[in-house]
Amino acid sequence: MRDVIVGLAPVSEGDIDVGKDASVDFVKDIDVFIEKGVSMIRLRATDSNGKYSSDFVRFSQLAVWVRERADIIVELPTEGGVDVTPNQRVDPLLLNPDVVSIMPGSVNCGEDVLYNPLGYIEFLVKYCNSSDLKPMFRVVSGGMIRRVAVLTHHITEIYPPLMFNLVFGGDDFLPADYGSLLFLRDMLPSESVWFASVKGELSSAFVLMVVSLGGNLIIGKEYNSSFDEVEVNSNMELIEKVVGLLKSVGYGVSTVQQVRSIISV
Repeated sequence: MRDVIVGLAPVSEGDIDVGKDASVDFVKDIDVFIEKGVSMIRLRATDSNGKYSSDFVRFSQLAVWVRERADIIVELPTEGGVDVTPNQRVDPLLLNPDVVSIMPGSVNCGEDVLYNPLGYIEFLVKYCNSSDLKPMFRVVSGGMIRRVAVLTHHITEIYPPLMFNLVFGGDDFLPADYGSLLFLRDMLPSESVWFASVKGELSSAFVLMVVSLGGNLIIGKEYNSSFDEVEVNSNMELIEKVVGLLKSVGYGVSTVQQVRSIISV
């Protein structure tokens, strides 16, 4: 069987002051994460209240600490939070991450709306092209995938392979079931490199559905509170459970070097 790319999103909203100092658990453990099969990490900073932050200083500290410890593919988000303007969200791009996460459309988040206007999306894609950064489209609906198709055919070239992270679960997104997964997967352009994530509980069944359909995984505290109805207490525990499941049914996990070759970063 093939090797699966395992990405880690280690920071949950509620973690206090991530990026303030180098004592962050996931920074200290990152070399172990890589040994266990993680090849990409999604960095998020938080403020003193545990809210996601786009503070450039905190992002830059995190990026420096991670890169000092290990060679791993660094993903930075441009979604920010509902109270963060598009102008504030682009600051982390100056840190030259390997992968830039872009949400190609606005989305409801509880009572609020995460606003991603078309001009902002176009700007991000063109910036990635001009700066040799890899965009990864974080999508929660078929309309977002359609928006990427419009971008690639009518507005600006996106260098292959296209990357997508399909996000399921919670109150605002599609449920993490086979029908929803197949619906979004079948809309993706051919030869895409795609991942799936679930907000809330992650199950063995969903993991195996994703990989059997050719997908990869982004897991971690940002998304997952439990695995197979059992609470997970750490990123390390979740990695061990998911990678152990993959290996038990014959899949391998991709190395950082393999993934760099696959996604051309």
